[in-house]
Amino acid sequence: MMSNTTFRRRLFLFICAVAIINYFFMKYHIQTEDAKKLQLQEEIMNQRKSVHLEMMYLNLPDDQSNSYKIHQEFRIASEIVPGENEKDITLVTHATVNRLHLLLPLADRWNGPMSVVVFAPGNDARMTRFAIDGLRQCSTYIRDYATFHLVYPVDLLPPFDGGNGDLFSEREMEYSNFCPEVITSRIKAIQPHSSYDNDKIPYPSNLLRNTGRDFAKTRFVFVVDIDMFPSKGLYHELVNFMEGKKLFDKTVKDAYVVPAFEINVKHEIPENKAALEKSTARPFYYEICEKCQRPLDYSRWWKADWNNGVLATAYTPNWLDPWEPFYIINAKSPPYDERFKQYGFNRISHACELHLAGYNYVVLNNAFVIHHGLKTPHSFHSNKNAQNDRNRELFRNFKKELKSKYQTTDRHC
Repeated sequence: MMSNTTFRRRLFLFICAVAIINYFFMKYHIQTEDAKKLQLQEEIMNQRKSVHLEMMYLNLPDDQSNSYKIHQEFRIASEIVPGENEKDITLVTHATVNRLHLLLPLADRWNGPMSVVVFAPGNDARMTRFAIDGLRQCSTYIRDYATFHLVYPVDLLPPFDGGNGDLFSEREMEYSNFCPEVITSRIKAIQPHSSYDNDKIPYPSNLLRNTGRDFAKTRFVFVVDIDMFPSKGLYHELVNFMEGKKLFDKTVKDAYVVPAFEINVKHEIPENKAALEKSTARPFYYEICEKCQRPLDYSRWWKADWNNGVLATAYTPNWLDPWEPFYIINAKSPPYDERFKQYGFNRISHACELHLAGYNYVVLNNAFVIHHGLKTPHSFHSNKNAQNDRNRELFRNFKKELKSKYQTTDRHC
């Protein structure tokens, strides 16, 4: 027969066991309920974030065609105060996210205000944010002088949930080789939604150019493709040139032409005219469209007065079709025609209109831009010819429109 002591001991152990089981059950129940609450809160936060992003994107201003949303000043240059110094020059450029690494050498050679427009459909917007923030960490010139604007197609806005995937981690940003090895390789490896080889999401080059011009806060703009690098220190030379000519204080119908070259990617990019002359560089588009740069008259430019290295005007050639120069011009000049997308006639259409509008093309003596890599028939995307043919027809109609727009001019395009 069980003694009272044994009975009480077993009863005590039973009560303890029940208490322990009840404790863990309640703890599990509470944790489960807390987890459910946290999950619900997270879902609510994500829904709010999604609604917030949706409203933000939908409330962005549209372009003239109502086909794109313009995200102005996505990242603002830390050293540029909007409107503080209108008497200045902004380099305007554009790209898809996988080409943003080219900003590193571009900003290093320019050293002045930049208005950078990125076409970022769909999840490209998330990758673009990573790329821009990484580049701002890697380059003081980009952080201090480059303001970024994003353009989204209405039919492919960024994901309202913020998108997915990371270009790099915060820890990787602390690596000693993050700048420029890691970030450059990661950016180049991105497969963007839009490219010249993808006609389903056409690249709106002239809309991007206009966006960069419109949001530049300076009197003059220098519109270049992101892979065209200016001669070293050109920004400061241009500022001195314009101040000396008092060009910031008056309106002139001059487009200041910077001759364009290209050089083998295996060779270093020359920094100045003297180094350029000793290099293997050749006129831009030499194999693809030699006549597109012929009116510049490169031999005349080489013979132009060096002026002891001081930037000056060299000569004023007549504009002839199909010349498509790169130039510095007043930001209030006629805009680019935004109907031109993808490859072909997007820059020449602007040059043509400037000519009919009474602008003169004034060649500068020592300045140049250069493409790092030779343009050859095999270096282009597969859809180049089809896009060129489509835009050629658009250009024919565009020239007819210009005749009606500029009826009093005796110039031809």
